[in-house]
Amino acid sequence: MKHAAASCLTFALLAAICPTQVPAQGPAIPSAPGSAPRRVLLGNSSNQQAPELLQRNYRIAITVKQGENTAECSLLTASPNISLNTSTGQGSRVLVTLSGALSEPEGGGLTLGYSIGARFPLPAEGDARNAQQVQYLDETATGAIHVTPGKEQTLLKSGDRTYSVTITAVEEKKEE
Repeated sequence: MKHAAASCLTFALLAAICPTQVPAQGPAIPSAPGSAPRRVLLGNSSNQQAPELLQRNYRIAITVKQGENTAECSLLTASPNISLNTSTGQGSRVLVTLSGALSEPEGGGLTLGYSIGARFPLPAEGDARNAQQVQYLDETATGAIHVTPGKEQTLLKSGDRTYSVTITAVEEKKEE
């Protein structure tokens, strides 16, 4: 039985690494004497549907403003499912996350269902021993909004921090 489990694990790893080179049936698993061997069915490119895409590419820009400081990060996507997890700049310990779903409803505009969050270090308080210990503050918000492409919209305001999103359609460059 250990050999069968190892065989299944090996097959699962190969299917994840080389999905088009592994048979769709999967390995035979030993069964009771006299019965047909069972097979494990794992997904691969031959039996999975292509992902649904939006009608065009969109650039989703997240802007975090605190006082006079502004940081921005963005992603380009045609996927309705979005996920971004990044720092706001070189050497920054501020982590920004955005995940959600982008849709193009009939009648125009866009709809964004989102979860946005940020994690940033708090200033050290006390003596030098406390300066070595970093504490973080997390801020999160979830919701859904109607989006006008190209227009900045504030998703979260907390103290002097503002988290905004701007979604713009990216036109294909025509080759001459």
